[in-house]
Amino acid sequence: MPKSQTTFVVATIPDDPLTASVYRVACRPGTDVRQAVQAAAQEFLGTPVGQAYHQQVVGRDSFNWGDALVSVPPEVLRRHGVLEFVGLYDELEVLVVDHDECVARCDV
Repeated sequence: MPKSQTTFVVATIPDDPLTASVYRVACRPGTDVRQAVQAAAQEFLGTPVGQAYHQQVVGRDSFNWGDALVSVPPEVLRRHGVLEFVGLYDELEVLVVDHDECVARCDV
């Protein structure tokens, strides 16, 4: 039975590297999640509602993942293969570790 969707966890790291935003993005199989969200955002910004949102809320040259999450309508996302786009946490504490760091002694 073929998979009906592929689920990604997307973490964005803002200018402050100690916080991140995390999103769960479910797409049709074979969908490039980054390209799909970018295409959906571009389509949305080409509408009068998208232009008004950008002028009133964003007010800068870029339209980021957070902007896409709160403003791009689900039907626009679906046209580009995105079935679900959900913010999991507003901010996370980031812990950077060495993958090879010993977390338990093996000789016990």
